[in-house]
Amino acid sequence: MVRSFYKRGYGMADLDHDVPITSETIFHVASISKQFTAAAILLLAQDGKLSLDDEVHKYINELPDFGSPITVRHLIHHTSGLRDQWALLGLAGWRYSLDLITDDDVMELMTHQKELNFKPGEKHVYCNTGYTLLAHIVKRVSGQSFREFTTIRIFEPLGMRSTHFRDDHAEIVKHIAYGYEQGKGRNVYRLSVTNFDTVGATSLLTTVEDLAHWDENFYHPRVGGAALVAQQSQRGKLNSGKDLDYAFGLAHGMYRGLATFDDGGADAGYRADLLRFPQQHFSVACLCNQAETNPGELARKVADIYLADQFKSRRRRVLSLRPSPSPSQTNDWLSMQAYIGEKMTSAPYVSCTKTETVFVGVRGRALGIVSASRQSFSAGRFPRGVYVRSGRGWCALAREYSGAGTRKGGRVRASHRVPAHSGAVAGIPRFLCERRNRAGLPNRR
Repeated sequence: MVRSFYKRGYGMADLDHDVPITSETIFHVASISKQFTAAAILLLAQDGKLSLDDEVHKYINELPDFGSPITVRHLIHHTSGLRDQWALLGLAGWRYSLDLITDDDVMELMTHQKELNFKPGEKHVYCNTGYTLLAHIVKRVSGQSFREFTTIRIFEPLGMRSTHFRDDHAEIVKHIAYGYEQGKGRNVYRLSVTNFDTVGATSLLTTVEDLAHWDENFYHPRVGGAALVAQQSQRGKLNSGKDLDYAFGLAHGMYRGLATFDDGGADAGYRADLLRFPQQHFSVACLCNQAETNPGELARKVADIYLADQFKSRRRRVLSLRPSPSPSQTNDWLSMQAYIGEKMTSAPYVSCTKTETVFVGVRGRALGIVSASRQSFSAGRFPRGVYVRSGRGWCALAREYSGAGTRKGGRVRASHRVPAHSGAVAGIPRFLCERRNRAGLPNRR
């Protein structure tokens, strides 16, 4: 039985008609969709209808032969080397959340790709394309639409009555929240909704109450049994043998000394996070319809209250930067929101996936990237300037260097701002960096 300690809605689901948000309001949850897509694949594997080590060409023969076999497992763990669909669509002229994007559009682009970004299994690079292809595989193997399969095999058995994959952008959905982003002026908002007929990587509609039913399946399995739960939390592995923090649509992590599973999502004006503390049997689902909101931060603040006596370390104080507009307007790969703290370990940016929050951090004398959801550290793997969107243009975070790989000074530094644009990072001029102080970011032209 699902036990909810607290459930409540804040703000408005529909500003046109002053409809308030409740715990029964339906939200688009973006990449939280992926754990359900992975579960659908695992159910077909349990049925004996596919193997995770099958080559993708077995089910999607129109995909080009890239010279190296891509397996279903590669798609699940983001190790396929395929190029991300959102980047490709943007390069091809699609305007994110404005132009209709369909599964056929994604497949058309993929059939014309000439090569991979890397050999399958060599790297882990977040790739939405893989999960769109996984939904195609479910459709072709099951003989049902992806929406039908997930509804019959997952949502209905768990009593998730307000949940489904939206495969028709024109569908009328009762009690849905519309996405918004800040406009010009105080308390001015603009509509920011998805325009997708593509599923698998995104397009799940659900509520916080329904997500509680899904979460309980990890403790008392009703769908897929204990085998599915165990598999869904199994880490991916690179060809080198290195274990990944990413599992089957879920990311292993740590928060204040406690193990977590986390998954977040961001599309148009929607933001979502589902944070699970498995050893405490405690989870927080936070669904938002304002692009400037940080649900991952809000979910952790809730955990700070309810698990206060169980945490093993203190919460780091984080200073906030003015929330930035949604990246969907310019189809960029940068941040929709950022926070900057006094130390490098508190200075984040959002990576090109638009869903994975990472921090510039220091381990020993090495400067690198710390994954917020996965608690991993990658030394030296970021551009010269680590770029984020600010409310008034582009900002860059930088660091003084003294010799190869060493660091100098102890403060985060921030650049002056320059006009926002939709071009590549390479088009941003080199910055003169200035010291940050407690009063906030310098704002010089």
